[in-house]
Amino acid sequence: MELNYTNNKIVSQQESIFYIFEIEIKGNENMIIRRIKYHKSGDLINLNDEIINTISKIKMNIFDVNNPNKKISLKKKFNKIIKSNIILTHDDVIIDLSSINDNLICSYKFL
Repeated sequence: MELNYTNNKIVSQQESIFYIFEIEIKGNENMIIRRIKYHKSGDLINLNDEIINTISKIKMNIFDVNNPNKKISLKKKFNKIIKSNIILTHDDVIIDLSSINDNLICSYKFL
């Protein structure tokens, strides 16, 4: 396990994970959502965000602050409303899009 020193405290590499997500959603309303995450998995969009499931396109840029040369980009166009899980994959991450009560939800997991 690799160790880093932060403010005179030893922090393992696993504890210093830092990702920035930029999510561009196009549909009835166009919006850009930015999230900072400190874990290898979790929610990006949940019911509290109240994003109605009428999206026609989603684009994600993911920045790994621990590895600034690494940028992940994912895009997907939709012909219909999301009713079941849609999985977007990349070599390093899995994005799960689905809908609950006509609201979009999204989670991620780094491999």
